[in-house]
Amino acid sequence: MRLLAMALALALGCACAAQRTLHVADFGAVGDGVTDDRPAIARALAQAAQTPGPVVIRFDRKTYCIGPREDHWCSFDLHQARDLTLDGRGATLLLHPHNCGFLLDECEGVVLRDFRIDYAPLPFTQGTVTSLEPEGGAFTVRIDDGYPVPDETATDLRQGAFIEPTRPRYTGHWLYVGRVERLPGEEQLIRIVAKAGDEGRVTGAAVGQRFVFGFSYMTPQKRDSRFRVGQEPHNRGVYLSNPAGTIQLMRCRDCRIESVDHYASIGMTYRLTGCDGIRLRAVRIIRKPGTDRLVASLSDGIHCKNSRVGPFIEDCVFEALLDDSINLSTMTDDVMERLSPTTFLTLYSDIAWYDTPLRAGDTVLAFDPVNALYLGEAKVAQAEFISSHQRRVTLDREIPGLIDAKAVDRGRATRFFVKVSQGAEVRDCLFRSQMKTAMVFRTPGLIEGNRVEDCFFGVHCHNAPDWGEGPMPGDLTIRDNTFERVAFAAIAALRIGQAPLEPAGGPLRIEGNRFLMDNGIAIRLTSLRDLTLRKNRIRMAASTPPHYPAIQLDDCADVTTEDLRVTDPRPSLNR
Repeated sequence: MRLLAMALALALGCACAAQRTLHVADFGAVGDGVTDDRPAIARALAQAAQTPGPVVIRFDRKTYCIGPREDHWCSFDLHQARDLTLDGRGATLLLHPHNCGFLLDECEGVVLRDFRIDYAPLPFTQGTVTSLEPEGGAFTVRIDDGYPVPDETATDLRQGAFIEPTRPRYTGHWLYVGRVERLPGEEQLIRIVAKAGDEGRVTGAAVGQRFVFGFSYMTPQKRDSRFRVGQEPHNRGVYLSNPAGTIQLMRCRDCRIESVDHYASIGMTYRLTGCDGIRLRAVRIIRKPGTDRLVASLSDGIHCKNSRVGPFIEDCVFEALLDDSINLSTMTDDVMERLSPTTFLTLYSDIAWYDTPLRAGDTVLAFDPVNALYLGEAKVAQAEFISSHQRRVTLDREIPGLIDAKAVDRGRATRFFVKVSQGAEVRDCLFRSQMKTAMVFRTPGLIEGNRVEDCFFGVHCHNAPDWGEGPMPGDLTIRDNTFERVAFAAIAALRIGQAPLEPAGGPLRIEGNRFLMDNGIAIRLTSLRDLTLRKNRIRMAASTPPHYPAIQLDDCADVTTEDLRVTDPRPSLNR
């Protein structure tokens, strides 16, 4: 036994010795909140890339000013890093609004933990609505003291949201900002004109409400210079640098983000593309404590596309986002041309910044978007790169019924979804008032033990009939969550096609949830089968409009309902 203990101690000692620790201070980082520490931190990352074995880069509980970087959208980019931990130990990273934070590309086993992330100057402004011009799609806002006052030179104008005047709860009215004008003789007063097509949204606002929106002073020329596009045969046309999120992970495996607070972003907070096994724990996207800020992120909180495994999101907090808190989905590779019974030219359906993560060994689900049905599945034997978004895909067997875009328009052609091998999980998270949906869930998985308050949708699951986002709802469990004051639908799962549909999809399990509704529908399901509703408790407020029933099932089949309790004091709906 003693010899065994000695051997174990020796083994542990060797493991500890193998880990190398680098301190950013040793590379010149000051952490005084003024000095540009980006070059010093970049030197530490470069040294870590050349150091064998697990490496920890340590920060101190200081404020590190991260100055602008001209050659890349992200302040720091890591390519093929392995077993690297960035340990903030409570450090604050104060980013410049011309850059995002981190890009991790093809990394494995990277850990980012214990940071606070903010921006200076702020990439947004806020104020109080003082007058409305609904007929012209315009309104005036008095900017709060301490916030930037944009003028006609402002660029990259983003969406903005109207917020209740006495508490930071979003009203559900929002619009894209088209133009900003300073008013003569008024230092803090600006006139905002809605973007073309959004003029009618001004009618939903009221004088005295608060308004917040994002913008930039980066010139279009400087903005364009930040993009980097691959020129080599293996990456031709691929965007290697883009402003997708404060923290971006592309084609990464088994990385962890832990105990990171975000107080501002220039767009999405996290963007994950083609990543597997990513874990986010105790991440908070929140208004900065001790301030009167109205927003914490200018777009989605966690936006994840095409994960074969996960992500796994636990004990996180989301509030004050100008879009969805969590958006999990899969984008399709659309069949553009059939070259043989098993070989096809495909085109990825996501926007230009993100190349397809489809690869040999994946299993794809062949999807008919007209009838919203799967035609079958097959393994990818070969996926040959042609250019960004384009592949020559060979399957290991023929799937009957596939149709290409040469025979019909692209919107009706067969789509390939990469099959998820282990679904996403969102557990024990808190979602507070924000502009849209707490969880957009277009992937199999588990939603358990979360609390959703003052959002406009709680869980929203559906395939997109007019572009390749999905797949349709199925193999999803929504269990033991609480939904309170959700405006439109606490749980909505919709299967959507381009033709009349018979029920399909599923299974979908909605169990043990608690709904406290004062405005919307608790559960809405459409054109699905294999549904289980068990031990749910729904309480509708007397003030809930009558067109919002507690539960609405349209064209569904194979529905099992057990121990469902609905309290509804509305006389016309009391059953």
